[in-house]
Amino acid sequence: MIKKLPKVSVERRPRTAKIAVFPPSKSPDSMHALFSRWIDFKHRDIRPSTYRNYVHALKLSLPHLGEKPLKQLTVLDVEALVSAVYQERGPKTAGRVLRVVAWRCGRR
Repeated sequence: MIKKLPKVSVERRPRTAKIAVFPPSKSPDSMHALFSRWIDFKHRDIRPSTYRNYVHALKLSLPHLGEKPLKQLTVLDVEALVSAVYQERGPKTAGRVLRVVAWRCGRR
């Protein structure tokens, strides 16, 4: 009976995910430069989907922390980032951004 069933070929859809690209930084002492160096380092050790998630989270943080010098970063700056992303994108995305930025800054 199984041999009499018709053969069905499954057509796979093409992959449409875009390659994640993190923009280059202008200032070597900024948070943007730190994020850029970190994401380049992590790229070889993580899956492509994880890399895309990291790039997305870091891109969302650039307008708020990108030009900030490393030595001037405060907890209030990170809180302002999370509040802004929460208002723009919602709690789930704000949590992702916080996790990536906090992990990059050495807090886990």
